[in-house]
Amino acid sequence: MFFIGQADYQPFADIEESRLTLIRFGSWYTTGLGFSLVEFSQIVRDQTGQTSENAVELFYKARVRDWLTIQPDLQYIARPSGIERDAFVAGLGFEVVF
Repeated sequence: MFFIGQADYQPFADIEESRLTLIRFGSWYTTGLGFSLVEFSQIVRDQTGQTSENAVELFYKARVRDWLTIQPDLQYIARPSGIERDAFVAGLGFEVVF
């Protein structure tokens, strides 16, 4: 992971991510779950009193054409940034192959 900012301030000490494919229909459709755990640096811990941020993701990936894939997902994030209320996030990703 790459951050731009003060050299003595890094918000994350460690990031762990995992994805599990639940159902796969050939190479055209995939459904799965993802999980991430972000451990905050000592500076963020001192400022917020929180040690980590967790997220759970449900995703679906569909190849619409040989060259186009779309991936909608839903995420639940516990303690975003260590100070915000829990959040639900909806996203949509695209992959285009030339």
